[in-house]
Amino acid sequence: MGLLEKRKYPRKAINLIVDYRSQNICQYKAASNISWGGLFIQTTETDSAGAKANLVLHFPQDEQAYEAKGRVVWVRRIDQRQPGGKIYPAGIGLELLELSELTKKKIQGFLEV
Repeated sequence: MGLLEKRKYPRKAINLIVDYRSQNICQYKAASNISWGGLFIQTTETDSAGAKANLVLHFPQDEQAYEAKGRVVWVRRIDQRQPGGKIYPAGIGLELLELSELTKKKIQGFLEV
């Protein structure tokens, strides 16, 4: 079963900045998609699967910072080229574990547009 079949929620493309802070890594990176279940951060600096992190999400055209906690579900340490030429960038798939009410409302509003 592939990754797409394992997803509970559909993803939506976004250009979101994430302040990611775990026990080992602090970084400010772009997320390229988000869903109710999680998000993908493009990065070559990765934690291992299972690592937990504090997240601050910065949505486009919004001064508010949105807090969440997440867990690394999978890691792609280098870019991967697929047959046909599509490139999947290095990064981490994060499961969203704890969201403030403000963060839940923001994500819901974004996903419903």
